[in-house]
Amino acid sequence: MFKIVLLISAAIAIANAIVCTDDVCSRVRCMQAICTGKEVFVPKGGYCGCCDACVTYLSEGEECPVPVKGGGPPTRQCSEGLECVLA
Repeated sequence: MFKIVLLISAAIAIANAIVCTDDVCSRVRCMQAICTGKEVFVPKGGYCGCCDACVTYLSEGEECPVPVKGGGPPTRQCSEGLECVLA
């Protein structure tokens, strides 16, 4: 059982380490970012800084995104001067 846990832990550590390597952008195919509504176009704001993205800026009182380690870049973030407080 210990060997399995150790193997899984090692696999997770390796996967996290190789997500954004120096040459990752040469292997990524980006979709065209088409922003709608309240979204704002962010150059190189997507996966590993390779792709453009659309971001929705949150106003005071709006729900913050939950950060996920190893997940994609956030598509929502606080407006300037605000910060998310997770309860």
